[in-house]
Amino acid sequence: MNKALSPLDGRYVEKVGELARFFSESALIRSRIAVEVEWLIFLTNTLKLKGTERLNPAEAEALRKLYTDFRDEFADEVKEIEKTTNHDVKAVEYFLQKALEVLKRGDLISFVHFGCTSEDINNLAYAQMLKGGVQTVLMVNLEKVLAYLKEMAETYRKIPMMSRTHGQAASPTTVGKEFKNVGARLFRQYEQLSKAQYLGKLNGATGNFNAHSVAYPEVDWITASRLATLHHPNRAARLHGGNFRQSTTYQHDTHRFLPRYMDLHFTRLLHATSGERRGGLLDHAAQSEPHRF
Repeated sequence: MNKALSPLDGRYVEKVGELARFFSESALIRSRIAVEVEWLIFLTNTLKLKGTERLNPAEAEALRKLYTDFRDEFADEVKEIEKTTNHDVKAVEYFLQKALEVLKRGDLISFVHFGCTSEDINNLAYAQMLKGGVQTVLMVNLEKVLAYLKEMAETYRKIPMMSRTHGQAASPTTVGKEFKNVGARLFRQYEQLSKAQYLGKLNGATGNFNAHSVAYPEVDWITASRLATLHHPNRAARLHGGNFRQSTTYQHDTHRFLPRYMDLHFTRLLHATSGERRGGLLDHAAQSEPHRF
């Protein structure tokens, strides 16, 4: 029996299944481990905080393998710990503490999650996940859609059709121009996504480095925290959300609008042939400068 909680992991799983390695709960656990590990290594090997002893290359590599060679058993172990902690991020902390004990580096256990609130870990983890999903899956598929729209625009650039405005027939256009128009709008969103910054913060519960400064007042924590950023943690998700909505809206509009638009008057016009010239507005539309996509 299908026990999917949503269509994404039910009927559409074959279409979006590749996103699971970026946006599943297991992926979130892996990303949280990555943030915790890199923060610990930064504290010991870069800042060299008083009371810490540097992780040697083998130890640092062993810790990094917890997320670079992430296995389902790791996620299961974290979820098992969570049954006791009732706190997902705390469960990741305990998982990392156990790993330090295995490495016989129990002296660093108190520095796991040092100065952090859960949101410090979560916002950076989500930013990593978002970046991976966008660059590895979304951008690649948008490129395929854009290539198809460009092909259609070229193939049908001399096929005339009646355009519409205010719900009624208007001056003529071409089928290719309509495809090109949709492609140009989608390409704009593609460009914005390709230039997106993945922002985050790592500055404690209220953003003031309170615990950091009390424990180590001699450290310039603002400079240190720039390994992430001091921007609002959810800004990256909000910016991408706008681009996601517009990208999907453009594709949905293409599916809904073009067939209906063409059906209204397309059959009333003569089919153009590749060698046939059409005067006036039709000829201008067919030979107009192409958009950048």
